Amino acid sequence: MIYRIEVEGKEYNDNYTFETPKEGDILDELRAIVEDMEEGNIDKLKIEREA
Repeated sequence: MIYRIEVEGKEYNDNYTFETPKEGDILDELRAIVEDMEEGNIDKLKIEREA
């Protein structure tokens, strides 16, 4: 499964794709993003799953 992820904030401004299982578990990726959000490094998160 391929996910398109967009993050914006003071630390990160990036658009990238994440492919499971090749790059790992999407839940682990989301946990890392949420941790950065809690630290104030990311303000906006957008995720889209491709069929």
